[in-house]
Amino acid sequence: MLLGGGVTKNLEPKCVGYVLKADIRHYFDTVDHEILLNIISVKIKDPNVIWLIKLILDNHKAEVKGKGMPLGNLTSQFFANLYLNELDQFVKHKMKVKYYIRYVDDFVIFHADKNTLESWKNDIDQFLICNLKVELHPEKSRIIALNKGITFLGFRVLQIIDLSKRAMQEGFGNALAYLKIDIMKVKCQEPKLQTDSKVGLRMPNLPIHIN
Repeated sequence: MLLGGGVTKNLEPKCVGYVLKADIRHYFDTVDHEILLNIISVKIKDPNVIWLIKLILDNHKAEVKGKGMPLGNLTSQFFANLYLNELDQFVKHKMKVKYYIRYVDDFVIFHADKNTLESWKNDIDQFLICNLKVELHPEKSRIIALNKGITFLGFRVLQIIDLSKRAMQEGFGNALAYLKIDIMKVKCQEPKLQTDSKVGLRMPNLPIHIN
């Protein structure tokens, strides 16, 4: 950004932590029918319903018999979320992870320490392989500094910082003036979620603290 006399200043926020952004490799093609049916059978005891579910699963022509579900099928969306409930329980109750968000086979975990996320990533991959017969995508599952921002579920999500206070403390008054930010309005305005076609999801101008 150019300030006043043309001096370029780097306004990239200080990193306050990291995120493990993960994806399961070929998820819909690798869901194991036997494991899925066992999960469903814990809650559903009616043999006729189990027979119908098995019929739906077997109707999908997969490369490997007993694997996979058709993309776009309404039952597939439900089964896909149900299948990874096992992962949810492991992450939240066994690993005691505090900041975890999942939608189908995409999930993120936040933590201040990069090495902790590396360890958790390995634990999760081993759990998936041993218990659900799926695995993390080796290229799409990676750890990213929060100040770099991430793309999740179609939105570009950026690190949350308190621009009004931090910018003044660090001497970026000129930058705020350039951006035409009304400091009083930022402080008094109720936090709202906003979307921007270029940036994606904008969070409220409130600080984030990751333990």
